[in-house]
Amino acid sequence: QLTPEGKFDYPAARERIRKAAKVSTENDFLLRAGFEGLTITLYRDGRALVHGTGDATRASAAPSN
Repeated sequence: QLTPEGKFDYPAARERIRKAAKVSTENDFLLRAGFEGLTITLYRDGRALVHGTGDATRASAAPSN
């Protein structure tokens, strides 16, 4: 789980993910997308779950925040 520091802009993050990844689920509470073999679930409060890697550096590089 990744958690942003400071204020989080959910609409801007959603827009960045839409441009970089294939979105499979999107609503007012979360966005789920696939990116380079990873599945990213981004929540409105800025938390992001990145599935498909155990490498924290690779997870942090995914377009989620």
